[in-house]
Amino acid sequence: MGASPACRQRAAEALRSPRMEAPPRAAPRSLVPREHGAWGQLGVPLLTALLLARPTFAALAWACASVVVFLAHEPFLVALGHRGPRALREDGARARRRLLLLCASGAILGIAGLALAPPLARTAVALPLALGAAVTAFIHRDAERSIAGETVAAAALASTGVPVALCEGVSRASALGTWAAWVVGFALVTPAVRAVIVHARTPTPRTRRLPYRRFLPERRQRRCRLCTHPDCQRPDHHQVGIRSARSG
Repeated sequence: MGASPACRQRAAEALRSPRMEAPPRAAPRSLVPREHGAWGQLGVPLLTALLLARPTFAALAWACASVVVFLAHEPFLVALGHRGPRALREDGARARRRLLLLCASGAILGIAGLALAPPLARTAVALPLALGAAVTAFIHRDAERSIAGETVAAAALASTGVPVALCEGVSRASALGTWAAWVVGFALVTPAVRAVIVHARTPTPRTRRLPYRRFLPERRQRRCRLCTHPDCQRPDHHQVGIRSARSG
């Protein structure tokens, strides 16, 4: 049978109507650094350096410059393609613009801080710059997540507090001693954190599997005390067996 005139009219209107809108595009990729531990490795030493004495404008400018340069880390990785080809294809242009803006802002703040800093603080800027160059070399070699790369990155982030403390009039020995304490602490914590992450990501790690297998026959024997079957799986027997074992 042919379609009714009303159906034909609705079909014609549907053809004349605009097409359905395309599904909204996913939210743009965040260009904020993902490494949560790095935020602490930068923020805590900087805050400690600012609290050692009365902050000056040079100290605040250098602290802000350090944070701005740190924010350029994620755009730098995206622009290099270290976050994958899809991130480079979809967000590469935006990452390059963000990187240029952050580098320019960090350079302006850093130059302002250096212009107002005492001579001792100006020479101390060479320490974070040298360590930052070492971190960049690890990034180009795609070895940033190695133990050596993470240790050097932690030392570089903590070193930003040295010129901040010197800008406030803190002695060189105190500033370097505080930085050395942070480096030693971060170097000791980094392997432990890596081991915990690997342990959590492994489905059945050896440390979880072997102790259970070692004591499994004894536990089953206790739980099956009320049943003649050697490998009973009844929940009621298990519960009674556990209670009797605990009471005994």
